[in-house]
Amino acid sequence: MSNRNKVILSNGLAILSLVLLVTTIVAANEAGPIGTPDQVQDAMNNTSWWVWPLILLVVTFFMGIVAVLGGVGGGVLFVPIISGFFPFHLDFVRGAGLLVALCGALAAGPGLLKANLASLRLAMPIALIASTMAIVGAMVGLALPTHIVQLSLGVTILGIVVIMFTAKKSVVPDVPKADNLSSALRICGIYHEPTDPVNY
Repeated sequence: MSNRNKVILSNGLAILSLVLLVTTIVAANEAGPIGTPDQVQDAMNNTSWWVWPLILLVVTFFMGIVAVLGGVGGGVLFVPIISGFFPFHLDFVRGAGLLVALCGALAAGPGLLKANLASLRLAMPIALIASTMAIVGAMVGLALPTHIVQLSLGVTILGIVVIMFTAKKSVVPDVPKADNLSSALRICGIYHEPTDPVNY
């Protein structure tokens, strides 16, 4: 990731954090003082129905901007943030996260196919395998208690953070020719970035 993209991503995350902080304060003021889990549930039940959808609209608006600039799928940010800061059940959040990811993939697909950066011939078998495993994963996820799923999600996110901070600077690999598997699947080739002056 270039320095410019890192700056954009960090600024976007800062804006998203600020929006989350402000919306949480607004929701807390609307709900009143809270303490025990029962009081939290009562406060959320007493909150006006339009408060949480309005906050969700604002947060997801900024989340969409940050996700695009950061080059990550919408579901990557959507599920942990919404499940952590909003009073919605995790199953609904996960289902909405799948729709967010699906919309992002469908929106990017035609452009990638036109630019010859994606192969429909290779994508179809992978989509079949991924769809089958997604059904299996959904069945397992729905069978597990919610707190186990949330704990697993938190551990996964913390693991990703550790990997991101400990990763070394990426270098352009020297690949003189495609390996046997790539040649067999015909996924070899050379891509020239139009905005890179080195290629011209």
